[in-house]
Amino acid sequence: MPPANVEVDIDVPTHPSYVYSGKYTPFVARITEEILSTLIMPKSNCALIEKKLDDLMKFYHSSANVVKCKTGVEAYGRGRNAFVFVVGGITRSEIAALQLIGRKLDFNIICGGTDITNGRKIMNEAMLA
Repeated sequence: MPPANVEVDIDVPTHPSYVYSGKYTPFVARITEEILSTLIMPKSNCALIEKKLDDLMKFYHSSANVVKCKTGVEAYGRGRNAFVFVVGGITRSEIAALQLIGRKLDFNIICGGTDITNGRKIMNEAMLA
């Protein structure tokens, strides 16, 4: 996450916190940026990429226990695409933050979730519970 009061360029937004006026970076955007940044490391460091991704998954308490690295045509033969799916719902601002990351890292990020949610939906669900 960026430090408080980050200067965000309104004309050329490059940081995912842009959608929150530089005050907050969504968790889904931060972890996606870390993973994609690791994947674009030079392919000669495949073992390093696997180690870094494995450590990242452990840090975020992911149940994934094996990370494999693909290189060359095997990895990017059909373009650089990433699919981000959020169980529990994703907000439109999180999608916007992910799209900024995609432009910055030259990835086509496809967003999905169990719901596209907003504050009103969250409050209505809380009231019903």
